[in-house]
Amino acid sequence: MSPVLMSVVPLTLDAMMPANAATYADVIHYLIKGDGADIGSAIAGKFGNEAGTLFEVALKSNLLILLYQPGDDQGIGEVIKSRMSEIGLPENLWMGVVTAIGKQAPENDVKDAVFKMHDEVAAYLGQQAQ
Repeated sequence: MSPVLMSVVPLTLDAMMPANAATYADVIHYLIKGDGADIGSAIAGKFGNEAGTLFEVALKSNLLILLYQPGDDQGIGEVIKSRMSEIGLPENLWMGVVTAIGKQAPENDVKDAVFKMHDEVAAYLGQQAQ
């Protein structure tokens, strides 16, 4: 776990997964409503709302990779669009994911778009920090 995240929420990797997680639904609930939500709140409290929002998008876009079926994104595309717009990240960084979802692209295309978004957002934020 990164030192920055450890400074916000000192957890071990074992503590990150519920011991009784039997299904994707259990894991999703744990991440969105359980400790995942608490970690997002702690990040927002320490580093600001933008950082908390980026954590939410990172979490949910990774869930998208697991859950996406053409025509059913579980509403995650709209979350990505609204949250990234809310914090003012340029559309060219994230619109590829939203567009792929809208076109009901195959699962691998959406996965590739998510990975590209992660790389481009990281690069953009790195440039902004300099």
